[in-house]
Amino acid sequence: MNVLESGFLFAAGDCSNHTMFSFTSLGEDEEPIISNSTMDFDEDTVANDHKELIKFCPRTEYQNLEVTDSMQNLACINDLVVKDLIKDSMNTDPQIYLTCGKANHGTLRQLTHGLTVLEMATSPMPMTPTTVMTLKADLKDQFDKYLIVSSADASLILGINEGKISSIGDSKFAIAETTIHVSTMHDGSFVQVTPTRVIHIRDHLDKKAKNSEWNCDGGRYIFSACSNSR
Repeated sequence: MNVLESGFLFAAGDCSNHTMFSFTSLGEDEEPIISNSTMDFDEDTVANDHKELIKFCPRTEYQNLEVTDSMQNLACINDLVVKDLIKDSMNTDPQIYLTCGKANHGTLRQLTHGLTVLEMATSPMPMTPTTVMTLKADLKDQFDKYLIVSSADASLILGINEGKISSIGDSKFAIAETTIHVSTMHDGSFVQVTPTRVIHIRDHLDKKAKNSEWNCDGGRYIFSACSNSR
């Protein structure tokens, strides 16, 4: 266990999940509970009269502590089976089934290939999205700043700020076409690729800078694209 100066306690479980607690009280206003029990017994008492044994009953509820977070821990793994029991036509990957822990912390767990999704916001779309892309304002940023939602004939540019998502009307991105690819360049400019053109957006870096475009000609169209930072 680790006690942090910020008022948290981290308990690493050997055969259960790791748990982070926060202190709700130091227990100074509570009277300590003290109990004593003594008895004399020999080997015959232990073998024949289990009721006379002293039993320890742990508390079922936390005192002066509140659970703030829990981290999954698969240890200890008692048995493991890899098999497709779901029979999902959309995902044919087998699942991993494990029996973990011991005693009252024993669990049966299922591991499925994929990524977990945390829903941050929900908003109705004015169109049917076909592609969703995220974009950083700078390659060094930890989090993305823009969310580009593309449909068959339009693009919706959304801004991400402190977990909130809002529409951006003056982003300089082309919104009357579907977006095939977007990327952040090394200098902080953006590249947007649509079926008919490639747009280099840089006027947000310098008012004197102008955006440049390369347009397809001769009835040619762009179907896929990728880019590096330069």
